[in-house]
Amino acid sequence: MSEDHLIELVRKNNIADLIGYLGTNINQRNTKGDTALLIATRLNNRTLVNHLINLGADFNQENQRGTTALTLAIFNGYMDIAKDLIFSGAKILTEKDKAGDSSHLVHTATYKANLRKIEKECNIKADRN
Repeated sequence: MSEDHLIELVRKNNIADLIGYLGTNINQRNTKGDTALLIATRLNNRTLVNHLINLGADFNQENQRGTTALTLAIFNGYMDIAKDLIFSGAKILTEKDKAGDSSHLVHTATYKANLRKIEKECNIKADRN
């Protein structure tokens, strides 16, 4: 799959064209392992994120860097998208998160601070087990 073409389709925010391109595989990846859901999350496109979730996109799927849509939303401070993903059942912590496998301390600190904000806003306690 052409990386640029998938990104461009997501940027255009035309769900019909995007679905036509993806066909039956809503979780199709580009060369970096990103799905339409990850790209829509990175672009802070909440409407498209929710369309993709409703179409069955796997919100726990990781790209080649081990990033999920929820991790991306939390790290970038996209709280509404993060809450939507959590309420849809996204895993709050991946196995790498649980093992403390982070290559950058700033990333970890930002992630944890934003996760606390989301927990407070959602009035939930993140399941860290």
